[in-house]
Amino acid sequence: VQPSYNAQTFLTFYVLLGALIFTNVATDVFDAAIRRTEIRLDTTLAALRERLRFNGKKPKYPSKYLPLLSSVIILGLAIFIWVMFFAHYESCTCSYGSKRVANCIDGPQCKVTGGYQTDIHSALYMAVITFSTVGFGDKAPKSKLGRCVGSFFMIFGVASFGHLVSEVFHLIDDNKNYHRKKSRCTRDTFNLIDSNKTGWISRPEFLRYVLLRQGKVDVEALRQIDQLFDEIDANRNGRLSFEEIEGVMLD
Repeated sequence: VQPSYNAQTFLTFYVLLGALIFTNVATDVFDAAIRRTEIRLDTTLAALRERLRFNGKKPKYPSKYLPLLSSVIILGLAIFIWVMFFAHYESCTCSYGSKRVANCIDGPQCKVTGGYQTDIHSALYMAVITFSTVGFGDKAPKSKLGRCVGSFFMIFGVASFGHLVSEVFHLIDDNKNYHRKKSRCTRDTFNLIDSNKTGWISRPEFLRYVLLRQGKVDVEALRQIDQLFDEIDANRNGRLSFEEIEGVMLD
């Protein structure tokens, strides 16, 4: 069925708005991931200092699953409201305009006259495919009020779904980072930093150890930095002036 001129105009702006919202959500997810990477070292160091205040015991913090739980509750609430509304208000409708069922009678005779029917299962299916932006097109609001409510409410649903995806991504990334740090926190790593093999590390060596353990650099990067220092230190006095590094580091 060919949409009317007004319907085409509305759908054009509606699709553009939906694309902008989806793009914004996706951008926020990636930006948040980058920001979390940037602040992760600060957060870790603050947690370590806090642990020292508690004599080495890990203080109690809110569960890392709390943001994920909150996003699940918000999305669940959005789905629940959607399902209850459409399963009740559009349990059967003859629709209107070009979508109206011929010879259908709204009201008690809707089902027997071939109206569009929506039960809880169908409403749940419609909510999931709508909020996830999959949108197969086989299920959509049919009544005027349903389309008005759905048009505005699906924006909230898409945002809620995007927030849930973001929290799941962050949780997975945090768990991966934890295991990566755990694998780097070994005696071999310590011995690698302890270049003098004294059994303890100095302040500069501790800086290298923290950066290595947090995954900010790897062993090869540290070796290249040391090699670069030696190449810049032409007079081999173990120190670099600003003039010595200006032509190399500031280009």
